[in-house]
Amino acid sequence: MLEDDALGVGASGMRDVRIDPVSLERLAGLLDPEHAEQMEGSADLARRILDGRVV
Repeated sequence: MLEDDALGVGASGMRDVRIDPVSLERLAGLLDPEHAEQMEGSADLARRILDGRVV
């Protein structure tokens, strides 16, 4: 049986991680305008595709 590594990940290599949501506007401020627009378009598409699902 494999032992847990230094990060606490078990033999399966997976663990639950909680990530707090961050507004797109905050993230967009870190990108150049072209990439910010691309991110916003991708987020819109993901919302439509994943509507009602939990990821």
